[in-house]
Amino acid sequence: MQINWLFKQCSIVTPSITTLLILVFNLNIACAEQSIVTKARLQTKKINIEITSHLGDTQSFVKGDVIKFLISLDIDAYITVIYQTVNQQFMQLLPNNKQKQTRYKSGLFIAVPSDDAAYRFTIAAPYGKEKVWVFASDKAIKPLPGKVLANGIRQVAIDIKTIKNIVLKNSKNYFGVASFTLSTSAR
Repeated sequence: MQINWLFKQCSIVTPSITTLLILVFNLNIACAEQSIVTKARLQTKKINIEITSHLGDTQSFVKGDVIKFLISLDIDAYITVIYQTVNQQFMQLLPNNKQKQTRYKSGLFIAVPSDDAAYRFTIAAPYGKEKVWVFASDKAIKPLPGKVLANGIRQVAIDIKTIKNIVLKNSKNYFGVASFTLSTSAR
């Protein structure tokens, strides 16, 4: 009702004021949507996440290197691990079809991939900047949209910002995010 009233009021004023009123109305909607996300962020407490590789904080890797990432949390939480390729594709490493349980205890190092995982990180072309993202929450998330590959991991059909928002909105009291950037090359 208020929207109809606003547009009826606009029809009796000059076009430039009509445009201004519509812009103000749209701005109010955008601010309300941002307020919801900001409110969710203010209500959640931060989960501190540490991420490194089994080779230490080395961030340069060459063809043939096999990498294992080590993740540690300061409180018990569910984690979602996303690998961002050089080509800006996103792979959901955890949870996956073979390893669905992703609630981990604080203070322990979580190896990704685990020794019994159906995949390994072996550096191969294409080379460049790649990233591993870890999202932590007090609630597990549903599988992200995408295609499940033969090794159980999921090629995700959304970007990292959307993934972050999904995990954040799903979180009840705790949320955290961290990333590890690595450079890969032929030698």
